[in-house]
Amino acid sequence: MRVLNLLTSGGVGGIEVLCRDIGEFSNVENRFAFLYGGGNVFEQMKSDGKDVHDINCTPKISLKRVCRLLRIAKDCNVIIVHHDDPFLQIHFLILLFLLIRKKYISMVHHCYHSNAEDNKRVFWKGRLRNHILQIMFRCSDRIIFVSNAGYASYTQRFRIDTNRARIVYNGISRRMIQAGKSYYRQPYKGGTIHLYYVGRLVKIKGVDLLIYAFSCLSDKYDIDLTIIGDGSEQKELKRLVKDSNLENKVVFDGFLQDVIPCLKKADLFIYPSRTEIFGISLVEAMAFGNICIANAVGGIPEIIKNGVNGFLNDTNDVKGLTEAIKKGIALLADEEKAKELICNAKMTAETFCVDNTIQNLNNIYAELF
Repeated sequence: MRVLNLLTSGGVGGIEVLCRDIGEFSNVENRFAFLYGGGNVFEQMKSDGKDVHDINCTPKISLKRVCRLLRIAKDCNVIIVHHDDPFLQIHFLILLFLLIRKKYISMVHHCYHSNAEDNKRVFWKGRLRNHILQIMFRCSDRIIFVSNAGYASYTQRFRIDTNRARIVYNGISRRMIQAGKSYYRQPYKGGTIHLYYVGRLVKIKGVDLLIYAFSCLSDKYDIDLTIIGDGSEQKELKRLVKDSNLENKVVFDGFLQDVIPCLKKADLFIYPSRTEIFGISLVEAMAFGNICIANAVGGIPEIIKNGVNGFLNDTNDVKGLTEAIKKGIALLADEEKAKELICNAKMTAETFCVDNTIQNLNNIYAELF
């Protein structure tokens, strides 16, 4: 069994990290084709000896890329498309119509409404994107959603054959799980409270909401904030920190290959996404017993149960996020309750191990052959 995974690029993101872990831990032979460039995760996978291919070339759709992709795909049994990118999806459909003996899977890593604003701004672009998606869903042998929220968001808009739809939660590496299990978090004994965010710096991740909320709290509490990751919004977020006079309390650490030392330092982990189908960084933080605070969007409530293993902001705005962070700060002072929540967070993270993801994927492959 050989599986070809189609991705846009090999930069840092939840999809790329998931594919890296699948490539490392799966007993199925996985091949990865990055159609529009490499990146940090691609380079890591390449150095680890994984079967990776960078087939970036111009223009977005070209005969050269299609020919290279056909050569890469010809000895694969299953082809999976991961990213929500219309050009990537068109290449997936080209393979589907040219290599008819393969099995094809659409793996949906986003809630549908995450594209709503783009669809409103450019009517024809939204119509074309939806048309491509509908063809994919009609032609794919299986459609995998990584949360129930993702499934619900698409079934409201598209005709999806429920017999071919599956829910397979994302997972974090067993190395993360084991490192978290062996780490004992010391009770908070006072002093500066360290807030952390790990993820891409793009609009939908809501890091600006976190900075505004932090600004509301920074004069009332002894807190600082570390932001880990990079992305298109980095320059704007740094400007926002400067304009808010928070440069002495907010640090941008950029992309880090290993975030474990940061997760051990964090007192509170904040995940302020405006939309999120799952949230791998959130589960990684929970594995290390972080008190996690997130907006109640998409699949996040399938991970965090409010007040049990973390805190949810039901209003998904700055005021609600500020109040949720206050609850996290207050919990730190209650050692017994904090210990209970931390224990629950660790147990939750274990249920989202990539081994479970891989087993569920293997079950789906078995259905196809």
